[in-house]
Amino acid sequence: MKRLNFNIKDRKMLYGVLAIVLVCVFTLTIAYAALNAVLTIQGSAQVTSADWDVHLANPKVTSGSATTTVPSITSGKTLSFSTTLNMPGDFYEFTVDVVNNGSIDAMIDSVIKEPTLTESQAKYLNYTIEYQTGESINTKQLVSTNSFVRFKVRLEFRKDI
Repeated sequence: MKRLNFNIKDRKMLYGVLAIVLVCVFTLTIAYAALNAVLTIQGSAQVTSADWDVHLANPKVTSGSATTTVPSITSGKTLSFSTTLNMPGDFYEFTVDVVNNGSIDAMIDSVIKEPTLTESQAKYLNYTIEYQTGESINTKQLVSTNSFVRFKVRLEFRKDI
């Protein structure tokens, strides 16, 4: 049997190749283990029914208003009123609640003020819808479950005419 004789340069190269092979085998072993690992996720969820019940309620005419006719609510979503303003300074004002009796929170997306005043009517009348506190209505106003937001509607014959 013949014995192989390596010089120092060949040994360094052999050790380097051997180290690279060992690193590759080690890396492949870890990659194989990671790819074959069984991941088990367990959990449960319960879905309950959601009730949507947002409506207008409790219209109340403010004292001192020109007429005492209470606004009417149609289908819980539309409020109608009629009034006659005879003299400058006369006004018709009422409050109404936006009630959320549903099981999920609601958000006021917009308030549609119809009819809008024509240019000739706007010379004589001010028509506003705001929160009862006098703040302007913001879109994206949250109405939590089992709560309400109160609006104030005011139609006024301008005094400064």
